Amino acid sequence: MHASARVPDCASPALVLLLTHRHDFYTIDKVADAVQARGGEALRIDTDRFPLDAVIELGFEAGQHSARLHYGGRWIDAASVRAVWLRHFSPPVLGDGVAAAFRPTCEQESRLVMEGFLAALDGARWLNTLPAVVRAEAKLLQLRVAQQSGLRIPAT
Repeated sequence: MHASARVPDCASPALVLLLTHRHDFYTIDKVADAVQARGGEALRIDTDRFPLDAVIELGFEAGQHSARLHYGGRWIDAASVRAVWLRHFSPPVLGDGVAAAFRPTCEQESRLVMEGFLAALDGARWLNTLPAVVRAEAKLLQLRVAQQSGLRIPAT
């Protein structure tokens, strides 16, 4: 069985990751409350806190991949995640200690590590995958799809 496809122990509540950014409020809190009211465990992850306030470990050994995230004082194994709601995906925020010459490379590598962790969540149910979110953010595409769907689009 693929490591990320393992089903967590049914005795523990279903772990649902809520991915957003540190300035998000209200809607994310309402979803967390709803998950918990249904017996699940909602864990909010502010993606803009990586890499300063979060650690990601990715590995591949003996034909199995592993991925885990240290966030909020705990380790989260990708295989234990049952569902993911990607509300917002914010780019990594680096500290002031990164020289300007290295900043673009460090930001890109940090983003790729975060995307690697998200890819390891392939055994979970997703609401809004990263490619769907990126595609939905394309304003001209939104307008074209709206127009093709019969909506009247004002000049913008």
